[in-house]
Amino acid sequence: MNWLATISGCVALVVLAGCRSKTAAPPNQFDYQRQCAAIEERAARIFTNAVLLKPRETVPATNLAFTLAPLLVQEVADSGMGSNSGPATVYYQLGAVQIGEITRSQMTYLWSCSDEKRLPRGVRLTLDSNGLPVIWEVLDDRSGPRVMFVSQLLEKRARATYGAPAAGRRFAVESELASAPDVVVARVNDDGPVAMGPIVHLTAPRGDINAVICRCMPTQIHQLVRTDYYELKPLSAVTNLNLEILETRRCLIDELRLPVNF
Repeated sequence: MNWLATISGCVALVVLAGCRSKTAAPPNQFDYQRQCAAIEERAARIFTNAVLLKPRETVPATNLAFTLAPLLVQEVADSGMGSNSGPATVYYQLGAVQIGEITRSQMTYLWSCSDEKRLPRGVRLTLDSNGLPVIWEVLDDRSGPRVMFVSQLLEKRARATYGAPAAGRRFAVESELASAPDVVVARVNDDGPVAMGPIVHLTAPRGDINAVICRCMPTQIHQLVRTDYYELKPLSAVTNLNLEILETRRCLIDELRLPVNF
């Protein structure tokens, strides 16, 4: 595939993911279970009405940024179809993360539903050795646990490597609670047949990220009121943006139990 060659050529140009040096304190066990239940319930929520936003083909369809670009499902809270319309622009950035001795490609998408000088929402996709997305990180300015979604294949490989989930966890890919108490895998998604962008569900009115699913899965809406488009632009093309959301992350190897050579 052409985009695999693109990754190989770009990896040398990207800055590898940084890490936080401070680990969050272990949460109260009851609070953790309550938070997990709330995240799971939120991820399963079905919108009554929603707008679907797709990327305009201002970026070549063969470009990896376009291939992996998300479809955004913006909830419409009332009959005012002009409100809660979602972001007009989504910015992308190709990157990489070092996991042991292996470098894995990533694609980050950031957006705002109001203030274009801040990008408080987004998702980061981590690709496996075949170039398929297997980890979807929610980048959101809400306080609370860091929410992730993983593929069935990754969870299956983690279970084969590590066995049953760690105590208090639901999935084998999740790290021990003491190691990453603020990280929660909300759901295991279906595996897509080819590389494709996710469907991201945004609640009204703030555009908080509720669920990230594979495009091969059913969209969580009752009624689609219209389809619209957003502009897809490289993050490097803009300046003076608040990118604090990218500066408070740890390494994936510290957040998940990742199998070797996934």
